[in-house]
Amino acid sequence: MNKLNKAALVAQIVTRTGLTTRQATSAVNAMLDSMTSTLTAGTPIGLPGLGTFKVLPTVERTGVRPSTGETIVIPAGRKVTFKVADDLKRTLGPQRES
Repeated sequence: MNKLNKAALVAQIVTRTGLTTRQATSAVNAMLDSMTSTLTAGTPIGLPGLGTFKVLPTVERTGVRPSTGETIVIPAGRKVTFKVADDLKRTLGPQRES
């Protein structure tokens, strides 16, 4: 399965809106910059019909370096989580086991 990259997203926006490639690229960059700065500030982002992005703290924990088997300490930090909107969940349908 291929993922939608930025260039393909810009191409879809050009097709759907009639904007030029330059305008669509500028709009996508502005949206991504806004989302990045909002999440960096710790503010959640809710997009109706898609879902909610949220920043959560992580705790310090131990891990194992796969190449050497050495035990390491993974420092506390922050991670972005995404909760899918109910509308999108219904659209995707039930999950099938492979």
